[in-house]
Amino acid sequence: MAVLYRELGRGRPVVTALSTARSQVRAMSFQDAVERCERLRSLSANRPVSARLGHDLAQLRLRAGDSAGALEEIARLLPETGHGTEERRALTDLRRQVRFLDGRLDADYAQPAFASPFFWAPFTLVGDWR
Repeated sequence: MAVLYRELGRGRPVVTALSTARSQVRAMSFQDAVERCERLRSLSANRPVSARLGHDLAQLRLRAGDSAGALEEIARLLPETGHGTEERRALTDLRRQVRFLDGRLDADYAQPAFASPFFWAPFTLVGDWR
């Protein structure tokens, strides 16, 4: 969204701005995504936002094939979550997935993180944007 609004601020047509934003999302590597999440997390004083970003970081690390990094992120977050909360259940489920895949993956942070249409296809224009 930041790219979309930056391009709109530069006076680009909406269609061009959206296309540019989608292209950048599709090309973003896992390393770029992890760096952005870490930067946003360091800016946030809001505990739920910080915890959500930590969960997202663990998922990104797992998708990049870095099960050790994902487990470290989960281990850092678990003590901060309350027992029986949805947040804790999500983290323990993710930890179970990571442990199952541990040792079966090769970490590659250079590959695109969001190349699948699952991530970028929903960003479409609808209606009259004049």
